[in-house]
Order: sequence, then C-alpha cells, then structure tokens
Amino acid sequence: MKFGFNKMRIASLLCAAAMLAGCSGGTVPEETSVNVNETLAVPNAVSEKASKPKASEKSVAIDEEAELYIPENMVGEAMLDELMASGMIFETELKVMSDENAEKLEEAFENIRINNSRFALPMMIMALPEGFAVKIDYKSKSSNAVTEDGYYLYSGELYTDGEVCAHVFLILKDGAKEKYGIIIGFGTLMSSECKWSFDSIEYSNDAEKIIDCFGEPSFYANDDDMSIMAYVTNTGMTAMFIKEINAMMCFTFDVNSTINNSLLAEYVPYDDFDGIPDIPNVSGETRSIDWNSIFDDDCIIIGNDKYPALTRIGDLGDDIVLFDRDIGISYENNDNYLSDKYILMYKGREIGLINALRKKNEQPEDGIVSSWMLTDVMFPAGVMGIPFWQSNSSISRVYIPDAENGSIIRYAGIAENDSESYMCTLASMNNYMLMLSVTPASADPEGFKSFLD
Repeated sequence: MKFGFNKMRIASLLCAAAMLAGCSGGTVPEETSVNVNETLAVPNAVSEKASKPKASEKSVAIDEEAELYIPENMVGEAMLDELMASGMIFETELKVMSDENAEKLEEAFENIRINNSRFALPMMIMALPEGFAVKIDYKSKSSNAVTEDGYYLYSGELYTDGEVCAHVFLILKDGAKEKYGIIIGFGTLMSSECKWSFDSIEYSNDAEKIIDCFGEPSFYANDDDMSIMAYVTNTGMTAMFIKEINAMMCFTFDVNSTINNSLLAEYVPYDDFDGIPDIPNVSGETRSIDWNSIFDDDCIIIGNDKYPALTRIGDLGDDIVLFDRDIGISYENNDNYLSDKYILMYKGREIGLINALRKKNEQPEDGIVSSWMLTDVMFPAGVMGIPFWQSNSSISRVYIPDAENGSIIRYAGIAENDSESYMCTLASMNNYMLMLSVTPASADPEGFKSFLD
C-alpha cells in the first residue's frame, strides 16, 4: 500500500527524527565541523577499496510464518505522530525527491552495511546477520497502535559481539515474538560505534558524492551542534546525513518489501583489523621516558600506520580520514600561528582527536600535528611505545608519573632536535585515553619558560 505525506508533515518528521538521534545514546562532540579531505592533501574520504563489500559467508533463512506478522495496512500518519511526539516544525522549504532519485534511495536502503555485514530496510529481526542481535526497549512502546491491526512502534539497540553498534526503530505486533519485529529504521549509524555505509556513501560529509547519488537534498537543517542533509520520498522514506560526526539516520514506513529485504541480509566478517601486530606493554626496570623518541618513525602507532609525533597533516596515510572540528583558530599563545582540530578516524572508525599548528600563511595540509589523543580504539595502537590498553598501574611501574590525579597519570619533559626544543606531555587514563602533546618552544616562548620552571 502506498501513501503520501505533505511537506509540513515531512518537515516535522525530520525534526523529530533529528531529536531522537540526539537522544539515542550516541555521543556528540561539543564542537564539530567537516571533513578536511576536500581541502587537504589527505586521502579521499571514499576509497574504491572500501566501497566493495567482501564476500558473504552466510545467507539468512526466513520463518515460514513471517508473512503473518507484516501489517497489511501501514497507517503512516499514526506512525509519524508517534515519532514527532516531542518534535517541533521547522519552517523551511522542503523538496520531495523526484521519482528517479527516490528509486536510487530505495536501492540504497537495500544495501546498508554495518561492520561489513549487509542490512536491508525494512527487515525482520529473525533475518539479522550472524553475530547481530536487537534489544528492544519495551518502555519505548508507542502510546497507540500505529496500524489498524495492532502493531506498535518501539526503539531499541543493535548489538554485535555484546556491544551497541546502532540504534533502531521497529514495529511489532502486540503479543508476537521478538523475532517478528520489523526494523524500519536506524536511529543513528555513527563511526564512533560502527563502520557503516549506505550503498556507496561512507562519509556523511562527502556532500558532493551524496548529491551525485541522490540529487539535491530535500531539506537542510543547521543548528549549533550539527548540520543535516536530508532526503525524503513521497512515501516518507527518509535518509539524513549528519556531516560533523560521520553519522546518518534512515527509516521507511512502507513494509511491503520486508520479506524480500530480509532475504538480502548477509553476514560478512568484520576483519578489517585482523593481522595488525600487537604492541607489547612497556616493561623492565624503572626508567625515565626518552622524550626524543617523539622523532622516531613509530612514535605513534595506529593499526598498521606508524608516524613520528610531529607529522604533517598532508602526510597521513590512506586509512586515516579527518573530520574538521575547529579549523583556522588563532593560536592563543602566538598570533603568528593557527590551530586546527580534527576528529581522527581509521578504517571508518572514530578513534580520537588530533590538533595541528601551522603558520598563518600555510594551508591546513601543512599543519604539523601537535597532539594525538586516542580515546576509543578497538585494535592495536599506542604512543611512545605504550599501548592504548596498558593499565596505568603497569605503566607506572616502569615510568614513575610526574603527576597523578584520580585515574589519570601525567608525564612532562623536553625533547631537542636541530636547535629546537619541544615541550612534551604524556597522559594516560586507564583504557580510555592516551594522549601525547608536543609544542615547539619557538611557537610558545613564554609557555616554554613556564614549562622549564
């Protein structure tokens, strides 16, 4: 059954969905902006290699009774009322997609990748690829049925290997088994929680490619926290790209394709980080940190990538993508310098933040990394020979901290090279944060004097 939405109702839907995204459990950085790859000499955000899915290892099977738990008549307006219960209307012009572009969006809904495995919306919970599971939040049950035959709207979480990787919207017939729940949307797909792609789209800030795929957006939304490119068909099928944090949302109200889409789901191993050598814990006798190791080619290890601490932004490897956070901010300690801050991503996963310094006449790609902060790493990575996962107590037995504050240990020292001195600080928070900061004395002379004291 097809049904239409008027423009004002769709705008309301988008606002409500955006609000739901903010409440879905994902963490949004306080300050974000866009990817640097269109302006910097860093690898293009969408690689040909990454866009090709790997071979699947398993096909799904559908219960022969599944068709009994698909509603015959979707009451789209009732569903919309539930989604927008806490929303407000954006007073803005909205353009529903053309039939041609809507068809492209529908095709993209059939090839959503989460950690390499394939999903197609709408689909039944029973068809989830191997290793994935949905936990329904029964407290989120809609106050009223959203169909004429007793289906209710719920939210929930998609898990893999015991960890949340996405947030979902689903409908379930009252009294039916969970496996017959129909996933109609992903509340958020975020690179901080999973590697995702929406057909050929892997990065939410790749506006040029998104527009090339689906045409001009139906709707733009901007506020202090995020900016959105949204696409809407006349049946209410919606995709939104939140470009600052590499996140997207998508949902549909037309469940006629549930069985066919469920059969498209497939498991593909998430082995992107297999084969990366482990970094041994620092051990042995108590000793001082060799601060000149910041110049070593393996001072920073991120998966298979190795860098000296003072790496030029444009020299980062193909697997690293940066999202702008604050670019071209005047460096508070020296008016001749600019400071750039980026979200750091590796192989499609957000893993931390980096800062870079450059002179005012230099381009962002010429900035030199001044700090590396690793915060959410699921593969071997480390700083100055210390692996991200090494505990503070173990580190402290080798390197006596200069300062300790709760769960954080800190070190400070001076490195020297080619007549330049560098202020260095190293901090670790148990399995949560590992940070190295390196600042040339010439960029902050007053700070260097204070550092020596």
